[in-house]
Amino acid sequence: MKQISKEQKSNLARLLATENLNIEHRKVKTAYFIPKTRTLCLPIWEDMSNDLYDLLCGHEVGHALYTPQDETVLKEAMKNIPHSYFNVVEDIRIDMNMKKKYPGLRKSYFNGYKELVERDFFGNIQEDANSMRFIDRLNIFTKSGNLEQTIQFNEQEQEFLNKSQKLVTFDDVIKLATEIFEYSKEENYDPENDPLQQEQAQNENGEEGEEETQSEESESNGEEENQQDNDEGDTTSSPDDKPATNEEAETQSKPSTGEKGSHNPDINAGVTKPTNVAQTDVAFEENKSALSNTDEKTKDNLYVTLPSIKSSVIIDYKEVSNKMSEYLSTTYSDKSYSYNIKDIAKRNTRFAEFKRKQMKTVHYMAKEFEMKKAADNYNKTQQAVSGSLNMNKLHSYKYNDDIFKKLQVEPGAKNHGMIMFIDWSGSMSDNLEDTINQTLNLVMFCKAVQIPFEVYAFSDINSKYFEPNSEMNDYWRSDRKSIQVAPFNHKPGDLFVENVTLINFLSSRMKPREYNEGMQNLFGIGECYGSHHRGRSYRSAFEPQSEEDYNVVQSPQCMRLGGTPLDPCIIAATTIVKEFITKNRIQKMNTIFLTDGCGHTLQNVVLNDGRVSNENSHKHNIVIRDNETKTNTTYDGYGFNSTHKPMLDLFKRKTGSKVIGFYISARNNVSYYDISNFLPVEAGNEGVEAVRQKMRKDKVGIITGNGYDELFILPKKNLKIVDEEANIEPSMTPAKMKQQFLKTLKTKKTSRVLLNKFVERVA
Repeated sequence: MKQISKEQKSNLARLLATENLNIEHRKVKTAYFIPKTRTLCLPIWEDMSNDLYDLLCGHEVGHALYTPQDETVLKEAMKNIPHSYFNVVEDIRIDMNMKKKYPGLRKSYFNGYKELVERDFFGNIQEDANSMRFIDRLNIFTKSGNLEQTIQFNEQEQEFLNKSQKLVTFDDVIKLATEIFEYSKEENYDPENDPLQQEQAQNENGEEGEEETQSEESESNGEEENQQDNDEGDTTSSPDDKPATNEEAETQSKPSTGEKGSHNPDINAGVTKPTNVAQTDVAFEENKSALSNTDEKTKDNLYVTLPSIKSSVIIDYKEVSNKMSEYLSTTYSDKSYSYNIKDIAKRNTRFAEFKRKQMKTVHYMAKEFEMKKAADNYNKTQQAVSGSLNMNKLHSYKYNDDIFKKLQVEPGAKNHGMIMFIDWSGSMSDNLEDTINQTLNLVMFCKAVQIPFEVYAFSDINSKYFEPNSEMNDYWRSDRKSIQVAPFNHKPGDLFVENVTLINFLSSRMKPREYNEGMQNLFGIGECYGSHHRGRSYRSAFEPQSEEDYNVVQSPQCMRLGGTPLDPCIIAATTIVKEFITKNRIQKMNTIFLTDGCGHTLQNVVLNDGRVSNENSHKHNIVIRDNETKTNTTYDGYGFNSTHKPMLDLFKRKTGSKVIGFYISARNNVSYYDISNFLPVEAGNEGVEAVRQKMRKDKVGIITGNGYDELFILPKKNLKIVDEEANIEPSMTPAKMKQQFLKTLKTKKTSRVLLNKFVERVA
């Protein structure tokens, strides 16, 4: 039996309903519809085929579309008529309407009901269908795929059957159900021959036998136990009988946020139940609930929404520049030895030299990119007839049809865009200098080919530290889970998204002076964390030995490394990327996330009283409901594929962006865990080895299908940019010189792994 995709079936329900219904799979026995919120709640069904799932899903959508939702009217109509009679007749109407509206459902209805009959969901009918009441024969006849030819009706019953095929309104249903119920009081029916009555009698006899056995066992317990029971009485509970907690009560009751639809079996609560009922409908409702997984081990689904972001989540590049300038002007002076103003000038000189070296390769790759793009456009160029006569070919009209002028139709150029999010966590310190150098190369390329870009560092450092005259000089972990600190507009029912700050270091919006200053500052931060300067970060421990030696330029505390709030970053990036696409009219968006591991998991939910708690989330499966795309995303909270992958999938659905990931290993050799963490469990050793083989060949491993369109895994040693010149000797032949030049050029390109992979994907 094929695995049912709940997301696909949710989409089916929406399509059938011709509206974006909210679809929820809950730990309930029967499906129900909440008209106020337009929510269709389906049980966690198990052990069923695709046809049966389609049948039950289509059936419930039919009730949502055609069955009235006013329970008061329904209860009034059912005062003297069993609910099961209404169920049978109404099912005929809605199933008929659904099959007319969606002919593709006919096969699923036929196969689904046939499966239910074979599994005795309507009772153990066998070959005795004609011994049942008319209402039960009518139910089986209109639903069954293999018994309808053997079921017999008298003249009056045939008239009822004909009326059932012409039902239009719910008033027609009430009228016909009333007529059939009145007829049932007079019809020729013998309960002793009814297979369903016989089955019920056998079940009752079995229950009575069990009760007698239990009674005999209780009598043999002795006078002492009986005396104790008499003393305690029925109103006294034992010490172990504790009242149900609020949470247990919520679990036991069906969750709802509005009135249930009229097809729910609970509709007749408080209405007197007559003994004359449609046994097939009663059996079906009881057996259908058995398909629902409601055992204690099964977790219910907790549906949550995501909050919107506040503007404070972004520290714009102008704020970053002002903060850096303020820090340098107040910390560095010409009179200080440890923080001498000359250190800033030396840093700028080193950056100018770095930029000069990098631009040689960047310009070459930019030229190569333009050539590839031009060749691709030429390859896609088509010729079209203009409709205007070519006077130079008009003389050949008798033997040549090609006498019209031609047009060159070239495909429109794609407007690319790039946003990069860099993990600004403490574990990145060893790799930060090389990461920044790679990023600067990518930015210089985007600048050269005029691709709009933004570069953010994401961290959980509180954005309030960037405010002017801020006295917050330290960071406490408790801030991360504070609803007052988090830059999101939380409301009850939201998944609590922890604090994240996006530091906008570089942007294509920058003016030339701002751009150069931003590049210098980011380059300087990379130097601070470079392995060559690790021991020189503390001025008291380092004294320059010559003019060539130098102190690295420090950065303000608000830009220090923190944690890895990857999921909060992805959530905030959704809004940022959508606005970026709109503002720059991007046609092909590329979003890059660079990290050195998994980020924080989100396990807290905002309660109705505004508190943040993880009690409910531990007892439920968290499902993120997105009202924009009308999709549900399961968020486990443990492991990359259970947390970050769902967030990335939701990000792609909402933005349409291509998502590229870079994972930087803290080791020179990537470990088994580094790779397996991003692979599905079934990949095993073979999957890990395949990635390693690719890494040995191309210096970088590639994994797909984990939320990223492509995830590139790099060992630490392969992150460093190589700029060695070709080793040319006078004795070399021209062929060997060419080979050496090509080898050196290839090394320069492949060592710029961020830029190289980006160019490959946008060219």
